Amino acid sequence: MELMRLKKRLVVAQRGHKLLKDKQDELMRQFMEIIEETRTIRVKIEKDLSDILKRFIHINSYMGSERVYEALVLPSVKSISTSGNLHYEREVPEISFKQEGSLRCYGYAGTSGELDLYLLIWERSSET
Repeated sequence: MELMRLKKRLVVAQRGHKLLKDKQDELMRQFMEIIEETRTIRVKIEKDLSDILKRFIHINSYMGSERVYEALVLPSVKSISTSGNLHYEREVPEISFKQEGSLRCYGYAGTSGELDLYLLIWERSSET
């Protein structure tokens, strides 16, 4: 009787172990997908940021950093929200950015067209 009870416990334990192993495998698969997605997004963002910084350096050298600062000092765009989602009993933070307003809130007389072009490219890259 004791041997039969132990055999049943062993079968239940093996089944539970298999279920936990399957759950671990699925979590690892999802984690690897997230890593790959994050890697591709990071490469794109780094490329876009590099291009934007090159343009910004060009604008600073053309207009002067004081004039660029004066043109961009007023904050006109804002809205960042955070939330949390539950994934397998763990809260995962989620940050979203929604642009409200225009980046171009300066007078056009004291700035160059390069700054307008730069901000237009920045707006388009932040939409994607």
